[in-house]
Amino acid sequence: AALKEGVGAKLEDLSLSNNGITAKGAQALAGCLAACGSLRVLDLDGNELDDAAKQTLREAVAGREGFGLGL
Repeated sequence: AALKEGVGAKLEDLSLSNNGITAKGAQALAGCLAACGSLRVLDLDGNELDDAAKQTLREAVAGREGFGLGL
């Protein structure tokens, strides 16, 4: 919620690796990515993401040149 409210306006690198994030959390993160245009790196390695969740996240950052998405 904080990312959607603009708190992440200057956030550039976010590591959420090994946090037990599931598909539901990935869906919420994907929805926040548009509001956090300054974010350049999102590390979600080691979470419980299925292929569909990973694809949702890839689609959310599609077109953001140089974006680093760790899955």
